[in-house]
Amino acid sequence: MPGNEISMPCTSTTQMVKEKWAADIEDGTYSIGIDCAPKEMTVVTCRDGEVVEQPVTIYSRKVPMNEIRQRLLKNQEKYMRLQTDEQVDALSKDEAIKFLKQNQEHQFADMEITELRAKVKSLQRNRHLVMWHDHGTILGQGYIFITVKVIYDTSVFFRKDEYSLNSTLNLQGTIEKPEVHVIGIASSSHEDQAALIPERVSCLRTLNSPIMTTAGIPINDTVRFFAGDGPARNFERGVQQGGTIRCGACGIQTSMTSDIAHALTLKWRTLQEQQDIIIAGKFGKMSTLKPFENLRKAELELELAQRGITFPKKTNKIELEANLLGLLSGFVRVPTLLLKDPCQTLQSINMDKYTILECEPLHDLKGHIHNLFVEVEEHFDTCVKTECVTIIAHFMKKETKRACDYRHAAILILLCLLKHNKHSKVCTIFRTIVEISEIMYSSEEKRTPRSILRLYNLTWIHATACTDVFQQLKHLTQEKFYGAYFHALTSHAAQQYEVVCLKSINTENEERIFETAKRIASTTSNRKPEQVLPNMLLRLQAGAQKDRNALEEQNNSIRIAAAHLPCVENTVISKDMTRKYAFSWQAHLNRIAPYLEPGEGFWWREEKEETLL
Repeated sequence: MPGNEISMPCTSTTQMVKEKWAADIEDGTYSIGIDCAPKEMTVVTCRDGEVVEQPVTIYSRKVPMNEIRQRLLKNQEKYMRLQTDEQVDALSKDEAIKFLKQNQEHQFADMEITELRAKVKSLQRNRHLVMWHDHGTILGQGYIFITVKVIYDTSVFFRKDEYSLNSTLNLQGTIEKPEVHVIGIASSSHEDQAALIPERVSCLRTLNSPIMTTAGIPINDTVRFFAGDGPARNFERGVQQGGTIRCGACGIQTSMTSDIAHALTLKWRTLQEQQDIIIAGKFGKMSTLKPFENLRKAELELELAQRGITFPKKTNKIELEANLLGLLSGFVRVPTLLLKDPCQTLQSINMDKYTILECEPLHDLKGHIHNLFVEVEEHFDTCVKTECVTIIAHFMKKETKRACDYRHAAILILLCLLKHNKHSKVCTIFRTIVEISEIMYSSEEKRTPRSILRLYNLTWIHATACTDVFQQLKHLTQEKFYGAYFHALTSHAAQQYEVVCLKSINTENEERIFETAKRIASTTSNRKPEQVLPNMLLRLQAGAQKDRNALEEQNNSIRIAAAHLPCVENTVISKDMTRKYAFSWQAHLNRIAPYLEPGEGFWWREEKEETLL
């Protein structure tokens, strides 16, 4: 009947979808990238009953860094402070100092008003970037993903209460969504991954030029950190895989990671220091992945001589190799981004502030808690052993064990221990690891001098408790239990937390890209590599804008379980404990010296036989 027409939604046609995608690509909403790093492959097909091998050239895909910067600025501009030159120049001295203090900047005592304004302008207009890469297999083909994201910095972006008091928006999570920079066809070999170095370096060189906001304010970007798992960090830094050197950052020997006093005294080695060590001789200047491998005796003597070390003629090759390895201290070449030209400066590729972080919350917390679960069963008191072992056994049966599952299980065990013997060493181990994980997953707004000191103290107490309880290991070796995970948490987590919020370098969102990419490749492509890559890149960008924040949802579930824990109290360290661990206590005090300098009553105080921090 006329007038009774009903409008019904209909499925978009293929042509309509294509037109929508084309429009989004045209206006810069999405990018299909450009071809890069060609790789020769052989495709095997069956034609008329015969096997045919056909050579093909497959290209990786790269979204240029400037495109990513522009797209990030477009999405984030509404959250940025973005004061114009006139607005900054109108700031009074008190207003400039107030802003600097709010952002933990205190080196301005002797500055004039013009210098203070320049400092404010510099802070507000410089974003810091984090890079990540990892390798995985999709549809039987190896791929490497490289991502970039902006760190949420309150000097650049509004705080949540400044942006909107009533908003439920997770501002930090919104800012720190990763953007895919490169999807490369590569196996897990270093040779394949190194093929992308020229493409990465060419993009890094473009960081010299600022990008402009809609109001004409220049924004500079600095690649500040690399975050990733152990193999990715080792490749990026250029250190040996395995061997006697456990940590690329401080060069600690594998056999010494359980010695807390020794670990806390080692200094962080910069990329500049690494480059200087490598190119001090002839062979370190070679553009190869392993320039010091398989050197003849005469070459070893030449390399050592150029480093100012000589040996008697009768010295055998094994001794020469051992001395060279000792000088290199775990390094096998220059940092990866310098590989094509080992003698170029870091400044020339805008990487002079680049730091490869040694502690990454996702992998290090998950790995260390797993090791605790494997070894701790023998150390539970009789009154709680059955209940705690049941929790661990139930957890270990899960087919997929996520990092949040490990953290949740640790909280359940701690709740059980607190009911019976909260003063036991095992309870101390779980109490500290639970609080350490809470700080490592906390937001930038909770990163204060107090929380930094707290993390320093917690990691020291946790380390000493572990070395006290796990002196004889039943299931794991010393190198495994006190290995990379333990060392990263107890030696480097607090160091990094002084510089950057650890939640900002958590790579859980990046790791999820592989699962999304597998789903896209298997359901929306013809499985041919040349078609899979642009399709995958496009859909990853579209999906990233609609994805819920799974990390925040997981943290909420953890908070519900942790709500039953008692309130956090001051860190109490007994005199007996400081005497028992005198050497590591001294090393710990050296690390927190800035907190001790103001004197008793500011950050710490003594009561009877205890020190409260």
